[in-house]
Order: sequence, then structure tokens, then C-alpha cells
Amino acid sequence: AEASPPPLSEAERAKAAGYRQQAARKLRIARLLGDDGLGDEARTALLEALPVLASALALENHLPEPASAEEALRPPLSNCWKEALAPLRQFVADSAAPWQPIAECLAAL
Repeated sequence: AEASPPPLSEAERAKAAGYRQQAARKLRIARLLGDDGLGDEARTALLEALPVLASALALENHLPEPASAEEALRPPLSNCWKEALAPLRQFVADSAAPWQPIAECLAAL
């Protein structure tokens, strides 16, 4: 069995919660834009949400915070995405990828 990481400090928990709130806001914006037929703008909002959510995951797992969406999807942080990793990598690499599945992936994390 894997050893669980040491508990987060109060400051780390607060910082991670702040990142999660920022990411949730970007996700809401992406959905509003996408539902109004603005897929490119929804994609931009999701690409902005990705490194913010990755920073929360990094803090929660005692890993370095990523500087970009691409870095967020590389080791060691890539392990934190679990089954969302492959669709996220596809979305970042393919500008024509649909935004809706990624919004669902990010919302589930």
C-alpha cells in the first residue's frame, strides 16, 4: 500500500482551496461561453482553468506547482489526473477537440 502524504498545513489547505475556487470559476465561464455557441472562448477558459486546478492538485500532493497547462500534464503531476490525463492531453494538443468532455473531466476532479 502507498504511504499517504503528510497532512497539509492550514496555509496549504487555504491556498489549494483558493486555486480550486479559481478553477471552478473558469469552468463556469467555459460552460456559459460554450453553451452560447462560443466554443473557442470556452476552450480558452478551460485552458486557463487547467494549470490553476493543477496547482491545487500539486499542493495537495506535495508536488511542485506547474507553470503551464503542458507542464501540468507531465510527471510527476500527471499521476494526479488519473483517467482524465489522456483526454486532457488530447484537448491541449488538438485545438479542434470539443470542450464539453474536458469541462466534465475538470469538474470531476
